[in-house]
Amino acid sequence: MPNVPNNSSDPPDDILISKGDADDGNPPWLAQVPIVATPSTDPVQLVNGKSAWKDLPDMAGFTLNRTFQVLPNLVMPMYISQSYRPGEDNSRIQRAVITMPGKPRDSWKYANLFRNALAVAASNASNGISEDQVMIVGPVFLNSDDKDSGAVREGELYWHGSQWQSGHKVRNEQPRANLSSYHVLDNITDFIFKSGEFPSIKQVVIAGHSMGGQAVQRYAMLKRTKAYDSNMRFWVGNPGSWAWLDDQRPYQNASCIGWDSWGYGLGNVSSVIGYARRDVNASKEAVVERFRSRSIHYAIGLADTGAGDTHCQAKMQGGSHLDRGSQFVLSLGRLGGFPPNHTFDVIAGTSHQDYPMIRADKSVQRIFLDDFNITFPLLTNTTDPGDRLRHEHHHNITRHDPHKLKMHATPKHLVIASALLGGSVLFIMCFFTLLPWVFSDNYDERSYEVEMSSRRRLLS
Repeated sequence: MPNVPNNSSDPPDDILISKGDADDGNPPWLAQVPIVATPSTDPVQLVNGKSAWKDLPDMAGFTLNRTFQVLPNLVMPMYISQSYRPGEDNSRIQRAVITMPGKPRDSWKYANLFRNALAVAASNASNGISEDQVMIVGPVFLNSDDKDSGAVREGELYWHGSQWQSGHKVRNEQPRANLSSYHVLDNITDFIFKSGEFPSIKQVVIAGHSMGGQAVQRYAMLKRTKAYDSNMRFWVGNPGSWAWLDDQRPYQNASCIGWDSWGYGLGNVSSVIGYARRDVNASKEAVVERFRSRSIHYAIGLADTGAGDTHCQAKMQGGSHLDRGSQFVLSLGRLGGFPPNHTFDVIAGTSHQDYPMIRADKSVQRIFLDDFNITFPLLTNTTDPGDRLRHEHHHNITRHDPHKLKMHATPKHLVIASALLGGSVLFIMCFFTLLPWVFSDNYDERSYEVEMSSRRRLLS
């Protein structure tokens, strides 16, 4: 039944503003805004019913960068709009929008959809922005199936299944790296804010719809603090499920195991990814407050009554995208009120449709326009809850490392040290042996008793 909590259904077409997925066109009132078609590429159909990519398509207006090293010999491919010209004057760029892919890992599609939404924003002169002032970055999160099918080049990062969206480690073996997808996002934002390539950069927005929205919300939950976080924004559109902040759920299922494990919640610390486990272990409350302090924008389609994530852990949050999003927002109020830096936009006449959600007026405002010409002061406190534990961990590794070369551990020094120790012991033994011969006996018991008797009389 539609619009009934803890139920899901397909919305009737007559309540939708745009029919179908509506990715290939603007509505009538935006007909004057040109739209760029997303390049098509055929996936490989696997025997297990899944699909994989055999290559990455080129896309007009974007550069497919396959040289960005996150670590030595480990590359994160990404689509970057050609408003960015490496090594040249990029002072026109004031905002970067990092776009997350959907479940099919189609990064080019979402980079293009956000590019088309940017054209909508720039088409209104009163908004005061132009397309070349915004850089769109679409990281390409591929998986093992894509690697086996040919899309992953030597040294490029890849993950297992959809684990990239919840911060799990890469699956690369040569070289093997303890690298989370969240480390990758940290690396990209560091580059934008710190490299000097973008002297006029003011804001970075990380945005995603559907599974991309899940990725953004979970990253915003666990992201380690950086000084520039005051100029970070997160846009979360129609996620299939949420990382919950407490152990309360609107719907109960006693047989559901892991309903508060990561990425459905923070209750099971051992399930939290290594990137953030020490933070959650040190203080889950501090992690929650850090999340609440960030600038996060939620967008839910009013007609998005589809099931989305069908796992029992998601169903305990609600029966549909609309239900879960509404319940999550209500839970924020229960934890101290709706955070002042968060917003919640309900997009009328829209279901689980990528482009209609992204180019909606409220979404365009949040993603491209809010605080466009503003730079907020850098954070002065960048401490995370687990920083003390991280310091102790590294200290203990250094102190107890059995392979660490110790000072004076060479044979020559061992001989000298042993000789010095033996000589010292021999000297002490001789000294105490000769002591009675060196000093005469000057202890007079009778004199001592007389002196002590006199002192007692003085004190009485």
